[in-house]
Amino acid sequence: MTSAAQSAPAGIVMPTFSLPHVASKGAPSASRPARIVAAGIVSETVYRKPDPHLAGVVTGEYQGWKESSAEVVRRREVPDCAIPFIINFGTRFRVLDPNRPADGPQTLGTFVAGMYDSFVVVESYGDSCCIQVNFTLLGARLFFQLPLCELSNRVVGLDELYGDQAARAVDALAEAGNWDRRFDVLEALILQRIASAKPPRREIQWAWRLMQARNGNPEIGALARELGWSHKHLITQFRDQLGAPPKYLARVLRFQRAIEAIDNRRPIRWAELALSCGYFDQSHMIREFRQLAGCTPEGYVGFRLSYGGVSAGPASQSENSTSR
Repeated sequence: MTSAAQSAPAGIVMPTFSLPHVASKGAPSASRPARIVAAGIVSETVYRKPDPHLAGVVTGEYQGWKESSAEVVRRREVPDCAIPFIINFGTRFRVLDPNRPADGPQTLGTFVAGMYDSFVVVESYGDSCCIQVNFTLLGARLFFQLPLCELSNRVVGLDELYGDQAARAVDALAEAGNWDRRFDVLEALILQRIASAKPPRREIQWAWRLMQARNGNPEIGALARELGWSHKHLITQFRDQLGAPPKYLARVLRFQRAIEAIDNRRPIRWAELALSCGYFDQSHMIREFRQLAGCTPEGYVGFRLSYGGVSAGPASQSENSTSR
């Protein structure tokens, strides 16, 4: 296994990664379960809200899930202004980037996925068992304590960052006994790491909050002038602190807003939806979906899976045999 010192980006000393001791709370379960059986897939998920002190660090709920499948399941993971951290206790995942075929597929256990400029395909097979935490961009900067540009267009195994410490932490979480106990220990780790981390620059925090509040609408030149920075310096700081330049993050914010609207509107009036999400027109939205999701907005709706996620289509015969 590669050591953290060998794999850390040049000039960066990676902090240690070890689980804190957490006394058993003995409290009633704070999580809520859900079970879905569909199309040969059995999916069981447990959700729990994070500690309120992690507002702005973790987005959404913690998820612990088990999934069993007799065939390869291929999900389309689209760009999002969040950084997923997958702690894996089961079979490994296979990740393919259609826009970088020369890189080839990666087979990963526990990993973090950075900001991508288009969709990637994640394949699973057999018995999956994981915890997923979705960090905000600023939260990921605090938790992983490295420039987020080091994760851009990459999925990185936790062992690449922290060596043997990563395996010990994953093993300890696997042996924790139940989902609530695992969430308790993981949450203590998150709180511990962000407390010791250097906070992102206040200027970037301000600019990013403004972009989110306005769904990516502030003109980038205006942001730079307001901060007293050059355009180039603004882009450099965004890449370091948030993993991508502001113009691209603005695109992803519009894209996210469109996906949320698709999920919440019935019937969908596509031209109205495009304008309400900040696109020039419906054609503009379709072009963005093709680039970021690899399909049209209507196709995206059709690819939704009843047991969670968005289909990337069936695996070929060779992919089925390789993933097994």
